[in-house]
Amino acid sequence: MLEPKRIMIMAGGTGGHIFPALALAQHLEKQNMQVEWLGAHGLETSIVPKNGYVLHSLSMRAIRGKGLKTKFLAPFILFKAVLEALRILKKYKADYVFGFGGFAAAPGGIAARILGIPLIIHEQNAVAGLTNRLLARLSTHVFSAFECSLPKVKVIGNPVRAQFWELPPPKIRILEREQLANSKLRPLNILIMGGSQGARKINQLIPAALKQAGICANIWHQTGAGSANNLSLLDEAQILWDEQAIAPLILQSLTVSAFIDDVVSAYGWADVVICRAGASTISELAASGVASILIPYPFAVDDHQSANARYLSDKNAAILCPQTHLTSEKLAQILATLSSDKCLEMAQQARLLAKNKAIEALSAVIA
Repeated sequence: MLEPKRIMIMAGGTGGHIFPALALAQHLEKQNMQVEWLGAHGLETSIVPKNGYVLHSLSMRAIRGKGLKTKFLAPFILFKAVLEALRILKKYKADYVFGFGGFAAAPGGIAARILGIPLIIHEQNAVAGLTNRLLARLSTHVFSAFECSLPKVKVIGNPVRAQFWELPPPKIRILEREQLANSKLRPLNILIMGGSQGARKINQLIPAALKQAGICANIWHQTGAGSANNLSLLDEAQILWDEQAIAPLILQSLTVSAFIDDVVSAYGWADVVICRAGASTISELAASGVASILIPYPFAVDDHQSANARYLSDKNAAILCPQTHLTSEKLAQILATLSSDKCLEMAQQARLLAKNKAIEALSAVIA
C-alpha cells in the first residue's frame, strides 16, 4: 500500500494568508494526504491547531519596515529560521511544500529549494507581497488570485471553503426575503464586518451614517475583538449605536458582536456587506454572490487592499470607498442609493467574477 503524500503548508500572520491555505489543507486531507503546517507566532497559533493540524512554529518575526537594528539583524534572523525550517522539513519528509505567505514562508521556501522539494506558491492579493516576489524564482509552480507581475504565474483565484459556493444564488435568496416581507420595500440586511481585530474607523462611521441615510435596515455588526482607549471595540460600538437613538422604523433590528462564528451564514443573510478588502474577503464575497461596500485598509503594505477592491468595483460588483476622505455623511449618501434591486445586481455580478477552480488547480500539481 502506498504511503500518503506528505504536504507542508506555509501560511501565517493574517487570515488573508491562513484561510485560503486552510481551504486547500481540508481538500488535501479528504484526498487522504497528510498535512502539517509551518508558521511563526501570528494568528496561525490559534487557528491552525483548532482545525486539527500540527503547527511547527519558526522563531521568525516581521522584518519589513522596522528600525535599523532589525534591518541589520535581518540576515541573521533569516539564516536561523532557514536552519529551523530545514530540520523540520527533513524530519517530516515533506513531498511538497505550499507557500501562501506570512513570516515563515521565506525561510520555509528557501529550505524546500535547498532540499529539492517541489515548492508551490500562491499569491492571494492583487499586488504580490515581498515574500512571494522573492520565492517565485525558486518555485516549481506559481499561482495567484488576480493578475500580477510574478514570473510564470497562473491566475486561478483564491481557494475558498466549499460552504461559500453552496449558498443559493443571490436571486433566490433575495426573492425569499421579499416573499417573507410580502414587499420589495423591505428593510435591507446590512452586515458590517471589521475582521478578527476590528476596523475602528468603520465602527465609528456606521451608526451616524445609517441615521442620516434614513433607510430601513436590519443591522448585524461584527466589531472585532480589539480595544482602544481602554474600551473594547464591542463596547465602543454599542455606545455609538445607543447615542444615535435611531428610530425603530429605520433600525428594524440590531445585533452587535465581537465575532461571527459562521461567516457563511452571515453572508447568506446579507443584502450588502460593509467591510475591508482583504484578499480572502474579496474571494468569499464573490463566491457567496453578495453586494459590498469596500473600505480598504489605507495602511496595508503597497496599498494592496485598494487593488483587491477594484477587482469587484471595476465590474460594478461592489462600491469602493477609500477611507482617506470618508465621512459618515458620504457613507450615508451611498447607503441612501441602495435598494433590493441594486444589491441583487451587484451580487449577481460578484458571483460571475468568482473563480471556483483554485483548489483543484493547486492540488493538480501533486503527482
